[in-house]
Amino acid sequence: MKFDSILEYQKIDSELVKIEKELSHSDEKEKASALNAKLKTAGDNMAQLNMEADELGRNAEKLASSVGDYENEINEIAAHIGEVGDMQEIEYYEKILAGLTEDVQKLMREIQKISARMDSVKEGSDGLTRQAVQINEQYKVALQNYQALKQKLQNAGRPIMEKLKNIEKDIPAPVLAAYKRLRTQRKLPAFVEYKGDGSCFCGMNLPNDCIGKLKADGDFVECPNCGRIVILNK
Repeated sequence: MKFDSILEYQKIDSELVKIEKELSHSDEKEKASALNAKLKTAGDNMAQLNMEADELGRNAEKLASSVGDYENEINEIAAHIGEVGDMQEIEYYEKILAGLTEDVQKLMREIQKISARMDSVKEGSDGLTRQAVQINEQYKVALQNYQALKQKLQNAGRPIMEKLKNIEKDIPAPVLAAYKRLRTQRKLPAFVEYKGDGSCFCGMNLPNDCIGKLKADGDFVECPNCGRIVILNK
């Protein structure tokens, strides 16, 4: 098998790989990704605050309902005391009233704590909303810059892709499939010409049985370490 076509394909494709790396590692992409992450974090934090606000609201309603129940009971007892003539019974009801009043005061303190926390949550939510708006505006600009760079690099890559398509027809399907698989795995160069030193591009020494398969022009073997195709192409 001759490997001239796949080696030429690999050489031309390396130019496309450079363009892809330039886009992938560009400041524009990093900035857009960082702002997008911040926007997501702000959204997640807002969702958590909203959940907490809902829970605080439910607790406040329960406490307010309990206060109402206690107050009704206090009013009933207070009205009943006026009808009681026995001092011991009056003292008994007064103790109950004192206990109920203390319970109401405890509930009111809890309501005040919840109210203060709700104010804090609202303030935090408002702050996150303002922050999210600012980040979103910055993200739109960063995304536009990234898209502009992407378009520019895609335009630069189109002639290269046309060259690759023209060469593909001269490459056997299994060979091209192996190249694309290794490219996806970021193992380039995928096809490596054997130098006769017993090693592969990855730096590992090839086993003797692999070296034994590399005798004549067109021989090839897959490196058991990295999966690259080691070839003889004289």
